[in-house]
Amino acid sequence: RHWRFKNRETGHVLTFGDSLWPGQQRLAAAMGEYPWLFALKAGKLGFTELECAYDGWQVRFARANGRIHLFSKDAQASKQLLDYVRFGLTHLPGWMMIAPLAAERGGDTGHSLKLRIGEDDLRTVMSYASENFGGVDATASHTHMDELWIMPHPETAWAAASGSVSPSGSMHVVSRGAGDTNFTATLYRQAETAGSLLVPYFAPWHKRPRVPVRKIEPGEDSKAAWYAEMEPTMPGQNMRYFAPASADEALAGSGEDSFVAIEAWDACLDPELPPMVINGVVDQTPLVIGVDAGISSDYFAVVAISRHPDRHDEVAIRAIKLWKPPVKGQIDLSVAEDWLRVICLGGCLMGHPNKSVLEKAAVPGCVACEAGDYIERHKVVQITYDAYQLTLMMQRLQRDRVAWCDEFSQAGDRLKADGALRKLIITRQISYGPSGTEEMREHIKNARARIDPNEDTKLRIVKRHPKAKVDLVVAASMAAARCLYLNI
Repeated sequence: RHWRFKNRETGHVLTFGDSLWPGQQRLAAAMGEYPWLFALKAGKLGFTELECAYDGWQVRFARANGRIHLFSKDAQASKQLLDYVRFGLTHLPGWMMIAPLAAERGGDTGHSLKLRIGEDDLRTVMSYASENFGGVDATASHTHMDELWIMPHPETAWAAASGSVSPSGSMHVVSRGAGDTNFTATLYRQAETAGSLLVPYFAPWHKRPRVPVRKIEPGEDSKAAWYAEMEPTMPGQNMRYFAPASADEALAGSGEDSFVAIEAWDACLDPELPPMVINGVVDQTPLVIGVDAGISSDYFAVVAISRHPDRHDEVAIRAIKLWKPPVKGQIDLSVAEDWLRVICLGGCLMGHPNKSVLEKAAVPGCVACEAGDYIERHKVVQITYDAYQLTLMMQRLQRDRVAWCDEFSQAGDRLKADGALRKLIITRQISYGPSGTEEMREHIKNARARIDPNEDTKLRIVKRHPKAKVDLVVAASMAAARCLYLNI
């Protein structure tokens, strides 16, 4: 109850309180009983926070002149572990806290922490990145190895970390799985064998409170409701990885599943969805355009999305456009830019964009310009885009007042958008018309979904293989997310 930590999702300072979740309670008991322990992680069970509390207890109370080693994948991750321990130690009640030796060399740095408990009792916490494991030459009374699965050379890392533990010391591994070929699975299976020094521990997803976003009905199981709510946002293997019911599921890793079953995409066809141009008249439904650009290896993809004409809470794909690079060549981005200008400003039938909303295109020698054959502009509310390869183009479009252009973050926002698009498809809240979407279907078939290791509830659209194309799906993900966000 005295150990404080920052909730990594909210930033709030919390304690473990008077009671732990069931999975944490069993883990805490296992920590006290087994010096060598492998805690196999599931999503959001708080194992790392609890292990850091144990690290803090070790350095503050367990052993005179104790030395604690924290091992992680890189310098940033190992420093983060040390920061968790430092925060807890420096936020203990006054009668319990011993301040780090900030004035002493290595007393309070990004990779070390020292506490003076008595005249002859100096205790140390050291953090190590995987690339520096070979330089560990001191003996540890306790070692915490975090996320073994993602280390570049996990077997070498394990040998270095376990080899530095004193004969009477303790060793705790806290990690996810990453498939049967990863050393993490090998080590956990060894821990399951009789006579192993390392003891396995796993807690299934339901060993903590789970509450869905929606309101719980009287008598309804909140955990089952949470699982049912989460499942549509994740492919099957990723859901089993995030919320595993068994150690086998946790060890399997996230892998890559199909983004959606092609049957789910086919079910989104709306034969009654009207085209954007009927008898030369442009539908003025507000649009958001998503742009994902490649030049030589990938395609230049544009997807225009609106609210569904009959169901405002849903979205509809109204147009797609795809440019492919020539063999051993590159896409001419000026052609794609002119097309976007025609969509936003209007232009002649030969594809020359108007100079502005008020000034028509007038290209010398153009038959369409001279004949006055023009295309009406569409009502484009925003162009959202992946900044890679597109920053200069979008700056020009914004400068010339062609459209409101807003970058779509390819980090957290993309992860949320990709998961949301999958849910829209599965629940049939996105539609497309009967023509012009054959290439989109091919890109849907090429798409796989990969869970992000640092963001359990989000996924990223990836290619089925390096030569597969998914650019239209990515563009649709960005456009759909912005269309719903802007409430147009």
